[in-house]
Amino acid sequence: MNFLEETLQALGERGDEPWILHGDRTVTGNDLLRRTGAAQGALGDIGPGERVVLLGPNSPDWVAIDLAIQCAGALPVPFYTRQSPAEMEAMIRDCQPAMVICADEELAAPLRNCGVPVRVYHELDGPVAAPEVRERPCSDPLRIFYTSGTSGAAKGAVLTVANVNFMLPRTCERLDYLMAGTEERERVFHYLPFCFAGSW
Repeated sequence: MNFLEETLQALGERGDEPWILHGDRTVTGNDLLRRTGAAQGALGDIGPGERVVLLGPNSPDWVAIDLAIQCAGALPVPFYTRQSPAEMEAMIRDCQPAMVICADEELAAPLRNCGVPVRVYHELDGPVAAPEVRERPCSDPLRIFYTSGTSGAAKGAVLTVANVNFMLPRTCERLDYLMAGTEERERVFHYLPFCFAGSW
């Protein structure tokens, strides 16, 4: 079982327990599973190996759509919302995505003429369905993170399934060590955008 299957299983096991607290909004494991499945269904023909740009601030929708893209076997390519449209267009030309998904029309508008279909989150509210994970070998690219571009043009760094399968258990081991003796359910405060590798 790879990390994505483990994540979906954990969401189901948590069921109606809180999974994400976002402002005054509480999202349960079941809520996130439903949103992920609906988004995956609404992605249409997006499939293995295709790249999908994801542009938006941290939110439960960002998490669900990111999971949906991965379930489809495609590669999320998260962009930083503060980048200029020119920088984003250059990265779009570089990664050649099949689709760009934005949180809202304000973020989408400058990218409408980039030659790639652009959709906003509410357009991925498809029928409720369980997410389905496509099999992918450990050598498969999983996502592309772009560097900040402070020392020249932004460059895409590719993570594979094997990279994440290796790193997640070690991260969890370290967190377990740091939180040893804590009896309450742990919470993680995300102060970085999810488009940064560390926060993701």
